Amino acid sequence: MKKKAVQVFSKKDEEFVSVLISLGTKRTVARVLVFLLNRMEGTMREIERVADMTQPAVSQAVRYMVEQGWVKTEEIPPEWRGRPIKLVSLAIPLDEIARMIGEEKETHANRQLSLLKKVRTFVA
Repeated sequence: MKKKAVQVFSKKDEEFVSVLISLGTKRTVARVLVFLLNRMEGTMREIERVADMTQPAVSQAVRYMVEQGWVKTEEIPPEWRGRPIKLVSLAIPLDEIARMIGEEKETHANRQLSLLKKVRTFVA
């Protein structure tokens, strides 16, 4: 019987995921980001296993992250038959991603504050 090491998120990784979720990042996106922070790149299958996610959830998260310009994907042809293996890696550094998330949240907060000011003009 073969022995395989099963990788899982550490408590620190789970805490980082929680912080990203608290900022408003989707859970699936946060889990993929933390995976890529630790490994820099990985296959879709590895992300599923380590991040404890389903294949559709990983696909949706990666698609969103590609649209944002955060990650890039590359298809590697299989050695024999079958589907190509999709390799996912960070396209930009994590600090840049954090800056982009921060700017988005700041814009949203400013929009909410301007709406609140508008409400106050109606009440006054």
